[in-house]
Amino acid sequence: MSKDIDFSHAKRGVLISEPGKERVTVRIDTNVLAWFRQRVKGGGNYQTLINDTLRSAMDADHAPVTVGTLPDELAKVVRAKVAAGEYATESKVIQEGLRMLIARDHAIEQ
Repeated sequence: MSKDIDFSHAKRGVLISEPGKERVTVRIDTNVLAWFRQRVKGGGNYQTLINDTLRSAMDADHAPVTVGTLPDELAKVVRAKVAAGEYATESKVIQEGLRMLIARDHAIEQ
């Protein structure tokens, strides 16, 4: 290392960030991260893909269905089914409900 450079006022680990970006630490399931990394093999950035996915979820037309987005009456039913041990998660209740609706619609069309 050159002796001409004065590091006496340097700060360890400080990086210049892009405007509008913030460095965060987030824990993501291994299989979810692998899914994003697989999608960008051969080019692209999985972090950008994650950001784009989150941004599209912010759009009301693409927002994921969660118990928080359901009307109160439906949210109570979902929470009750999880509390009773019928389902492991709220997402599983919603998924099963949608599967049942699809099956019903398919039966009606027959």
